[in-house]
Amino acid sequence: MYEEEQIRSIINLPNTYIGEAPIDVDDCQWIRSGSGVSRIHFAKETYDKPHFSIVCRGVKNREVKERTRQIYDTIKNYVGNGFVIIISRLPHFVGRDDKGRTLYSFRIEYQLGGY
Repeated sequence: MYEEEQIRSIINLPNTYIGEAPIDVDDCQWIRSGSGVSRIHFAKETYDKPHFSIVCRGVKNREVKERTRQIYDTIKNYVGNGFVIIISRLPHFVGRDDKGRTLYSFRIEYQLGGY
């Protein structure tokens, strides 16, 4: 859960959730944990690369697309204290949910150690 909190603080926008967003909030974004890999790297140090999806939702397509781009620009190639964030899938239109709200998404790798 620590990584998700770090990512949320980097995004730094209201209505940013971890796991999933409440169904009644129209304009929001959330961080969903995916999979990832953990390998033994040089000198037997762990090189962890957990994956996360960033999903943006909203009523107005153009606004959601711009917000997704803003988050993408903020988070791409981010270097923190002991970690880096790499974009593994570019932002893309996912479709609309049952309430007709637009969804965009992209994937990141949160790389710990070994870099």
